[in-house]
Amino acid sequence: MDRRLLRGLGVAICAAAVFAGCSGGGGGGTTPPVSQTAQPHATPTPPVAAKGGTASFTFLLPFQRTASTNRKAMYVSPSTQSVTVALLTVNGTAPGTPVNATINIGGTQPGCVQTGTQIACDLSILIPIGADTFSVTTYSGLTASGSIVATATVHQSVYVNAANRVTLTLSGTIASLYLFSPQLIYCADCGPSGLAAPGYGPLSSALLIPIPLDAAGNQIVLPGTYSSPITFTATPEFGTPAGGLLFTLNGSAPAASVVAVSPSDQVFAVAQSVAGSGTYDIYANFGMGNSPPLLVPYVGLPTPTPTPSPTPTATPTPNPIAFTYFAAISLPSSPPIPVPLVNQTLNMFVGGSTQYLTVTDTSSPTGITYATTGCTPGLGSFIVSAAPSSGTPFNSGSTIVITPTTNAAYHGTCTLTVTDSSAVTNTVTLNVFSLTGTVQ
Repeated sequence: MDRRLLRGLGVAICAAAVFAGCSGGGGGGTTPPVSQTAQPHATPTPPVAAKGGTASFTFLLPFQRTASTNRKAMYVSPSTQSVTVALLTVNGTAPGTPVNATINIGGTQPGCVQTGTQIACDLSILIPIGADTFSVTTYSGLTASGSIVATATVHQSVYVNAANRVTLTLSGTIASLYLFSPQLIYCADCGPSGLAAPGYGPLSSALLIPIPLDAAGNQIVLPGTYSSPITFTATPEFGTPAGGLLFTLNGSAPAASVVAVSPSDQVFAVAQSVAGSGTYDIYANFGMGNSPPLLVPYVGLPTPTPTPSPTPTATPTPNPIAFTYFAAISLPSSPPIPVPLVNQTLNMFVGGSTQYLTVTDTSSPTGITYATTGCTPGLGSFIVSAAPSSGTPFNSGSTIVITPTTNAAYHGTCTLTVTDSSAVTNTVTLNVFSLTGTVQ
């Protein structure tokens, strides 16, 4: 398992008294407790141009997950190398002179001390007394370089002749997003399970869990709200009836899209009583882009006899190479449903089931081969086996058997390209997901 990923799930970066609650409670953690410094009860002294106060920040980066941090996870990316603190306003007005400071995080950096499994870095800045507002930003590179991985805005009254200790909680900045559903799992010999209209199958709704990652690829376990709202939408594919799949948010009425703002929001995909069957792509948009699609087969009410329609216009000749696999929906009155690949994508989970990809070729049915690209990242292949093997010729109607790894460290996206004897190609994207750590 990638140690960066493991640390990203449970570490905390703390200002002043280790961000209220950051050290959790009990349980034999290895991170020593840091005592809270109480705010003085004096009334704020009106700001005076010639006077200022000192605000002290202590940033604490545990290098090892403990039972305490596992129970009460705060977020900071293990890729954090520097933090910038900037004064935004004093008593609601922008300061006449900019005030900001940056500190590099590391055991050998000035102002930092490493003790056991922790690094503590102290930063004190001279600022005007009064009701101050700060911004705090963490970066993946030294001296405020690289990607922004977390941010916070904090309001603090700064007093004269007092120990002004600033307490805040950082929220991770979402750089990419994946979707997971514990109900829409993969079975051993068939493919993904799906949703059915109420009364027409065992599963009519499924919980959707967003898995946000920061710019360094670390999973974000957020303490409050998402850095960007997450919008859930569904796209019908291959004749799937519109309106057959909607969403609910925290028990709301079903809608075509919903917006989640924090990990406490519960989003369900809910099948509707609509005629027709097919597949949907579910997307989660976080402002900077979409998650890879989550494929959901759908079985609705019996399709009524269609009325005659005008002769369709001519369409371009399709690629003679086509792919199908079988969805895990088998009602008492119907066999398993063959499902075309949606957007030429096949989703798999680390340690999940073997997938069966059938290849048909209407123009050159013999001498077909395939090859994979990008399926071997630095740690090794995340596709355990495939049969027939890459480069071995086979005939139209044959099935490529694809088995993902059981090692959770190997995950990502690669491609499988099929080529026939007349040099025609078609490509499938293979997404291998790995769900690790705590999802809130």
